[in-house]
Amino acid sequence: MTRSFARFLAALLGLACCACAFGQSDLPDRYLGRKYWYEPEHEKYVQTEFYRLPNFDKGSFTISKKTQFAVAEYARGWFRLRFESGAAKGSFGYIPSRMLRTRLYEPKLTESVQETFRKASIFEEDPEVIRKRLERAAAVAPKGPVTPPPWVIKRRPIPPLEQPPPQPPSE
Repeated sequence: MTRSFARFLAALLGLACCACAFGQSDLPDRYLGRKYWYEPEHEKYVQTEFYRLPNFDKGSFTISKKTQFAVAEYARGWFRLRFESGAAKGSFGYIPSRMLRTRLYEPKLTESVQETFRKASIFEEDPEVIRKRLERAAAVAPKGPVTPPPWVIKRRPIPPLEQPPPQPPSE
């Protein structure tokens, strides 16, 4: 391996590490200090486990009723939560950052809003408020096929090109 190629690989590896570190560093800022609601009724198969310490082996607990919590700290892939309502009021718990992100309600353009709501179990506002808003929107939405407005241009198929008649072989 030549020296310049080795330097190039080292620089590329350094850039990749910096990009990863930058991506990880801006992640917690979005969640820190914000309040969320946890709704266990949305858990279809397994309830979300919260941990007493930021370690999978140090004991976990589940919450069976709707609870509000605030994200207090972030360290090494774990969020420290301060529970503000429900049976766990006043206590602290931990949740892996990936688990918080996957369970958070964030409507996407690729899925229906109702489906995203059913899949989520952590919300930025009270899930009952969101549920009522979605029900009102569904009641107002038109039923059946939607006719396009008159200004939409109807597209006509392009007729196939005519083929020229075959030429007789030249001698």
